[in-house]
Amino acid sequence: MIDTLTLSAEAAMGLVERREVSPAELHALYLDALAERDPELHCFLRLVEEPSGTAIPIALKDVISTKGVETTAGSKILSGYVPVIDSTVAARCGSAGLSLLGKTNTDEFAMGSSTENSAWGPSRNPWDPTRVPGGSGGGSASAVS
Repeated sequence: MIDTLTLSAEAAMGLVERREVSPAELHALYLDALAERDPELHCFLRLVEEPSGTAIPIALKDVISTKGVETTAGSKILSGYVPVIDSTVAARCGSAGLSLLGKTNTDEFAMGSSTENSAWGPSRNPWDPTRVPGGSGGGSASAVS
């Protein structure tokens, strides 16, 4: 069993390259781990159930436009907005074979320093859930901690 909580991106890529695990299997393992922890930590605003790439899964901050995946920038005013094109960073990640696991929580329009101003609720620090992880991308910080 792969421990996704301690697996580095480099180690994950090595597993995929050596065909010890498929990108789809790795994606599913991360989804399973998130099903267990994300309700408490609120790292992700939305998850992508089906892997799309040939390499490891990644998370993108919810201010990065991703074709076909709701992008709210942490604001309810953008609820339901689904971009018709990828941002440059999302396109480059896709070209590299990376698979989108989900969109991480952020302060509304990334205008803050703690994720406490996300319209969808704050992210929590995995080491002490009574605290926030800090940063406008607290969902990302919490997800990798």
